Amino acid sequence: MKKRSTKIIFLVYFLTLFLSFALPFFITGGFWVHFVHYSTILLLFSLGVLLAILNKIEIFEIKKREKEKQENLSAFTEELIDAYKHLGTVNRQLEMIKGLIGSSAFSHEEINRANLNKVLLNNLSSVVASIRAKWGVLRFIDVEKGKTLSQFVFAPKGAENTKLPKIDNSDLIDYLKEKKWHPKLFFVTPDEKDRRFVVLIILPKTKKLLEIDDTFLRIFTNQAQLIFTSFSEIIINGDKKK
Repeated sequence: MKKRSTKIIFLVYFLTLFLSFALPFFITGGFWVHFVHYSTILLLFSLGVLLAILNKIEIFEIKKREKEKQENLSAFTEELIDAYKHLGTVNRQLEMIKGLIGSSAFSHEEINRANLNKVLLNNLSSVVASIRAKWGVLRFIDVEKGKTLSQFVFAPKGAENTKLPKIDNSDLIDYLKEKKWHPKLFFVTPDEKDRRFVVLIILPKTKKLLEIDDTFLRIFTNQAQLIFTSFSEIIINGDKKK
């Protein structure tokens, strides 16, 4: 109920209540009327009390909803800030890797061990932290062969032992080609997904995740795709040597 409407209702009510007292008094020349009239006044008074209580309840509910919205906005803002902090860290590490590639002091294997895996894990942890997911998987796949080229898994502290569901590459490819949704999993693709080698981030599907715009999340898949395109040989060979 709008504030202006509430004022009008209360104004009409108090005017009615006043007239129920005043009119009989003036009509009878100063004599009070029968008891039945007082029962009507009492009924009007009771309705007024009920109206006031209902109005207070509505005001309380409105304030409660506003507080929840503010808390949700604050939580989202904090998540966004954390995600951008992670993103800044990953970007700095990526620049460091590019510098190391041009240096003869480091071999490709050392770069892979020390930096690439860390960058990709940080990339994945940024996504998981930004939406507070229970776990996340970053997977590079060969779309033509349906083969996993490399994979990274991350779960927040305290959820490291979470059992992951079976994730078939056929489901990922169906989503890439036909936008076929999975009933329990949420996929984040890069903007350039019409490639033979594609990276996807896989997350447990939640109501909150379905309500957000995944444009922000695609920043991370685009970044991972760029890393894989630049250093695919190091990533794949490094995994094979483990």
